[in-house]
Amino acid sequence: MEAAHIRSAANSGTGVKPADRYVAPLCRWCHGLQHSHGQPAFWVDLDIAFGLAEELWRHSGDQDRGVRAVLRTRQKLAQARAR
Repeated sequence: MEAAHIRSAANSGTGVKPADRYVAPLCRWCHGLQHSHGQPAFWVDLDIAFGLAEELWRHSGDQDRGVRAVLRTRQKLAQARAR
């Protein structure tokens, strides 16, 4: 997993990295896609990214809660794709 910063007009400017509060774990392939696909389009396609980043920030240091948050997010994505 790699730390992917979630950029938006509200949390970063040109050339400015967002705060670590706005980070979501992505596999290497998805992280590369994030950069090549374009930030806004990539995160719009995964509209739960901000929620996951916020939850991971709240539970920082608690690996078990972090893993559960990621697993819940994966389940939500799978359910959304199945519709």
